[in-house]
Amino acid sequence: MKILGVAKAALYGIFLNYYCYYVIRGVFIPGGTVLFLALALLCVGADVLQQKRLFVGTEIKCWIAYAILSLITTAFITIGSSSMDFASDIIKYVQRLAIIMMVAYICERENSIKFGLRLMAVTAVALAISVITVTGDIQLKLDITSGANLSQNDTGAILAFGCFTIIFAWGKRRKASLLLSSLKTTGIVLCLIVMFLAGSRKSIIALTLMLVLMLVLCSGNYLARLNFKRIFIVLIVGIAAYLVVSEMLLPYAEQTSLYRRLFGLESDVTVDSDDLRMDLYIWAMEEFFEHPFWGMGFNRYHLEYGVYTHSTYVEPLACSGLIGLLYLYPYYLIIKKQLYLIRVSKRGSYARLKQKEIFVYLCMALFIAVGIPYMYKDAPCILLGTFVASQRISFRELRATGQTSEDY
Repeated sequence: MKILGVAKAALYGIFLNYYCYYVIRGVFIPGGTVLFLALALLCVGADVLQQKRLFVGTEIKCWIAYAILSLITTAFITIGSSSMDFASDIIKYVQRLAIIMMVAYICERENSIKFGLRLMAVTAVALAISVITVTGDIQLKLDITSGANLSQNDTGAILAFGCFTIIFAWGKRRKASLLLSSLKTTGIVLCLIVMFLAGSRKSIIALTLMLVLMLVLCSGNYLARLNFKRIFIVLIVGIAAYLVVSEMLLPYAEQTSLYRRLFGLESDVTVDSDDLRMDLYIWAMEEFFEHPFWGMGFNRYHLEYGVYTHSTYVEPLACSGLIGLLYLYPYYLIIKKQLYLIRVSKRGSYARLKQKEIFVYLCMALFIAVGIPYMYKDAPCILLGTFVASQRISFRELRATGQTSEDY
């Protein structure tokens, strides 16, 4: 397992290179992504050879088939063209697919999804700290695109995912120490501050959706586990949140991108932006109906319209036609399996609570995917690999004992 420890460190390096080092310095570690990815692949490959076993489920097979068919059809569509950009685009997609597979494999080998959760949590906290420290100019902090070299939507999505994973990534849930709980609270507060500054509406709505679903689906389990220590921690969190909002956020509320887009001078621009996004979805479906079998070609929508569709669900259809269903089908499988795991878990058990919490995380990810094309993004690879691994582990445990373990 030591060799997998090196692979895990390399995967941390990939994401910290982009979401920490790049945010602060404005440049990548020279050759860092290639070096970290190659090291991770080498270590995971060596472990696979040692174990003489690599299970590739339906989800991964669909994504692999999608990559192969996209390469073939896009090459055919662009034949005679001087541009070979599509090849590098597909290579980047394959690299992201490799990250999904490695996250899933490591979690399965450890029989726990803690690594996937921790990788996302560390990425989110590193991004939040980087944005806060990247400049001393408050106005640049309020403009995440200029201050952090990242889009507001990407920043908001990663921090929304981070708020979930920070809670569930460390410690046994029934025996969390006060120190660990305080560190988690600090991490969540940092993520919320930067999310507020970034002003990504869909991420804020997604986080609200997560809280509502948690209360609806899991409140009974949480109430049953309440004790004085937990109540004290909740009070500390509530006080900290109040101080952050009243002392650190409200004084700058009217200067934030979120306020300007909803109530200020940029509200008209926001309406126009929403209308444009709806047009992008409509144009994507028009391209799908015009090229139903193999689409425009991988990433060709961006080249044609100068912008992505801003949606995980219509981007592959526009670019790959019916072949794009190979990319979307795994999302349906993941939803279906998660609902089944909730249904078969014993009512009131810890296993059922765990499955419901993962389902809430999945719902948040699916909602954010309406406005972000995951196929071109790095951070969603972590959560997709985590979902795949979680379900494989749960099904294996169900077959063996009929119930899931308490520890992640």
